[in-house]
Amino acid sequence: MPELYKYQLLKSRLLKNIQSGGYGSYGKIESEPALQRQFHLSRNTIRQAIKELEQEGYLYRIRGKGTFVKNITPENPKKIALIIYDSSYMTHHITGNIIRGIDQVLSRNGYTLDILAGKRDFYGERVDHLTSSYAGFLIGAYQIDGRILYELIHSGKPCLFVKNYPDSFRELAVRIDYEKAGYLAAEHLIRSGCRDLGMINAPEMISISRDFGKGVRNAALEYGIRLKKSNCYECLFTTPEQAAEFAGYFRKNKVDGIVCASDEFAVALGKEMLSTGVKIPEKIQITGCNNNPVSFGDFLPLTTIEIPVFELGVSAAEVLLERLSGIENPLPEKLMPVLIQRNTTKGDV
Repeated sequence: MPELYKYQLLKSRLLKNIQSGGYGSYGKIESEPALQRQFHLSRNTIRQAIKELEQEGYLYRIRGKGTFVKNITPENPKKIALIIYDSSYMTHHITGNIIRGIDQVLSRNGYTLDILAGKRDFYGERVDHLTSSYAGFLIGAYQIDGRILYELIHSGKPCLFVKNYPDSFRELAVRIDYEKAGYLAAEHLIRSGCRDLGMINAPEMISISRDFGKGVRNAALEYGIRLKKSNCYECLFTTPEQAAEFAGYFRKNKVDGIVCASDEFAVALGKEMLSTGVKIPEKIQITGCNNNPVSFGDFLPLTTIEIPVFELGVSAAEVLLERLSGIENPLPEKLMPVLIQRNTTKGDV
């Protein structure tokens, strides 16, 4: 085994013992000879690992007495990190409300919340520094580097996913029932008289987008309504050009009801439809999702799905604090969305 790997492995084991309180504050770690015997490593390897932990502020030496753990409590207040992909997302309706829910619970319990951008190079900043700086982690993005996720999950600190999650970590996610959201939107269009549905969804490589699409398809199947694959489109952001293209497809294929996975999709599409003389909801009915402020803008008040994101933030923070206190309760049931009918659909016919 290469010497470099040996000292890194030892350093990682010592650090986990420090962070878990195995030595206590101001606790004395084992002597170099004791570590040599315990891990069957050379003295140089032991010294390299200890030297780096000293440089990083975890240990200090007292000549003639040994090496001790620094009491880092004053420098490491009770902090939780929320990792989102990009800090610009903080201004978005959904992310902002999740943050409000999380912060309400944390501040009430004496914790502070830091928002970290997941697209940063955490490896360049040393992941071990990151994990030592926070009591726990909430992760609200699916695009985080898999290596970083692995290290966070195995750091010994509680980690939970909020809203978005990679499929392999579904069991660590506090979730909203997006499948139900898709089902409610499609069912409402069907009960409003639609018989040929279309859909605009985010790419189904994203877990919650796949859940949403599944709900739409389940409703169409259950009610025996057409939802052709050729009338289902994927995109992350709808530009005016894309909206015009989608509107042309839907008019050509005589779609009479369109499920959109976001209010932004729905409003862009609806504006394009109206600009070409298509009457809403008389000719085409449209539903959005998320109940964003955009649904009340210079477009018809939009029928949409209310997603309980504030409550999601509250729930995620409460579960994380439970796990910090040693309580490993099962994750709560998925939070339920609610349909809000406005002017872009007719209602039950």
